Amino acid sequence: MFVGDKILITGAHGMVANALVRELKMQGFSNFDLVTRAQCDLFDRKQTIEYVKKSNPAYVFHLAA
Repeated sequence: MFVGDKILITGAHGMVANALVRELKMQGFSNFDLVTRAQCDLFDRKQTIEYVKKSNPAYVFHLAA
């Protein structure tokens, strides 16, 4: 992973996601797309695909529970 890469993280308000963001920030990463349920309902396949295409991340961490 490169510091400028866009990282999409689902479950943005969860404990694990918060810990991951803190760790990545300490390593110099700052280009995050932190997804909440209000932004994208991950149970809706079409909405999820559209959101990921729009976001165009280099990496995805799926941490939504």
